[in-house]
Amino acid sequence: MDHGAGVVRGGAAGHRLDIRGVGDHHLVDDDQIRQPDVVQGQVVVLGLLVQREQGVEHGVVRNRETWLERRDEEQRELGRSRQPYCLIVGGGLASVDVAKIHTMTLTLEKLAERGIECDIEQLETKGIPKVLESHGLTWDDLGLKGVTVFYRRRIEDMPVMSAPEGADAAKLEKVYAGRRRMLDKAMGKYMFSLEQCSAPEALIIEDDRVVGLVLRRTKIENGRVIPTDETYERRGAQVLSSIGSIPEPIEGLPMKGELIAYTDWDFGRIEGFPTLFAAGNVVTGKGNIVASRKHAKYVSEEAVEQYLGLSDDDEAISEGLERPGDKAANVAEGIASHLDTLPPADPAQIEKTLERVRARQAEVGTDDDYEAWIAHAGKPC
Repeated sequence: MDHGAGVVRGGAAGHRLDIRGVGDHHLVDDDQIRQPDVVQGQVVVLGLLVQREQGVEHGVVRNRETWLERRDEEQRELGRSRQPYCLIVGGGLASVDVAKIHTMTLTLEKLAERGIECDIEQLETKGIPKVLESHGLTWDDLGLKGVTVFYRRRIEDMPVMSAPEGADAAKLEKVYAGRRRMLDKAMGKYMFSLEQCSAPEALIIEDDRVVGLVLRRTKIENGRVIPTDETYERRGAQVLSSIGSIPEPIEGLPMKGELIAYTDWDFGRIEGFPTLFAAGNVVTGKGNIVASRKHAKYVSEEAVEQYLGLSDDDEAISEGLERPGDKAANVAEGIASHLDTLPPADPAQIEKTLERVRARQAEVGTDDDYEAWIAHAGKPC
């Protein structure tokens, strides 16, 4: 029944009565309740006065907050006095992995608070919703805000699935649809969200602490990212970058802009350094682990092994990578011929190189005892 000040709902004997008002929610046993009296926003049950907040404040109240002001205050408290919320900037498989490990870790912590044992393998295999359902819980029950990935392009542009070279419009549309399906499944399974067409503009810093991001909306025209005039803010306990990397300049190596100036991009060759090879992300420029592993395997097994005389055959080593004929063998032979013309290594130069190694080890807190250093620093994630 609705008495204006609240709604009283009853049920069968032995059940509980749900008394709802504008600002409260009470549960009492229905076998203890008679017809309630309603007195100006108060519910009297068996002589007990149950007080509740009113939904509307009348009159002039100094410094009263509006609903919008309360909402903004909640946004400011995200990651401080309220639930953890993580902002991830990036795109591709790496950013998805970062989002997954974040939500799975928070889920494990919340389950542990309830005395529920679980491991991260279960969460990754079954997905967070199914694991929670098996314990009679939902994501909302955990009280977590979760994770949002901010990507400057569209969802279908995210390189979680590679498009074949020379693909026509029909094939590209299949790839785009596959990417959308893959991301929808990942977001539902691991409880993170994705904000597309959003590029980071600036950090929000308060009290010498990063508390969020200013982001700019973008649009895609002819494959290019075009900034718009619209900006917005998102606040969180953590701001993580998962946007790949560029090589850190190394003294003595030639650079072209932000990249190393390779003379041979297939094998990561650099002029003046005949025995030096580069492999993986530093050459491909991709955050895709599979592509980087293929390239590293290609370089090591095609060029380096032939150079060292360890290669047994001439078969193509890496599926999906084009082998440029006998180029690897020619590279190895060229290196060997060049080394034959060089004088023996200068002991002083060798010692100088070792000094650099020791200095770097001291900088990161390690030495020749790798196992001892790992025990001190902790295993990698």
